[in-house]
Amino acid sequence: MPFVSKATGIPLAKVATRLIMGEKLKDLKLPRRKFDLYAVKEAVFSFDKFLEVDPVLGPEMRSTGESIGIDREFPLAFLKSQEGAGFFLPREGEVFVSVPDEDKPKILNLIEKLDLLGFSFLATEGTAQYMRRHGFQVETIGKVHIERRNILDDISRGKVKMIFNTPAGGRELSDAQKIRRVAFSYRVPCYTTIPSASAAVKAIEMRKKAAPSLVCLQDLWGKPGEEK
Repeated sequence: MPFVSKATGIPLAKVATRLIMGEKLKDLKLPRRKFDLYAVKEAVFSFDKFLEVDPVLGPEMRSTGESIGIDREFPLAFLKSQEGAGFFLPREGEVFVSVPDEDKPKILNLIEKLDLLGFSFLATEGTAQYMRRHGFQVETIGKVHIERRNILDDISRGKVKMIFNTPAGGRELSDAQKIRRVAFSYRVPCYTTIPSASAAVKAIEMRKKAAPSLVCLQDLWGKPGEEK
């Protein structure tokens, strides 16, 4: 509710309270606005202050704040939300990819777009073989629980600029947990679902074409009830 209130300029908690107290919605004279903006929320966590805590969402509340990205284009709104949370999407460099079989066909379109943008790729054995069969050049790196030199080393050395990791299975989930911890510590963007990875790629594509503009909530909505 706080996020939607900020994104729309309508104080929903206040509106709800007045309705509970018996007022009619039509009598509140809420501003009628045409929303031609996208608003993206990114939770801000303090996982780097708590060792051994997995930076992944769960039933308990761990957020210490939020970042809101607002723009007329969704990719730029997503980009702003990420940067506001302290994760800057790369414009070049190496992307680590490790996905299960069911996600491999879904990731190809994203890999193709990043390849055209000049990115290089690093992947675990199965994902690397799949990418090579589809014409992409990729370096193979061992899984966390198998090889001494693995992706954790490359993240800590600053070699990896972005991570696509959608784990499935007990061992893969354990590896993914370690990858997320290290990625968070070094502020490397890490996406664990295909939709979030797709949003990141779209944001990188658009950033190549246009710089994000500054959109201030106060400028958008002004004083409560004031039309903008």
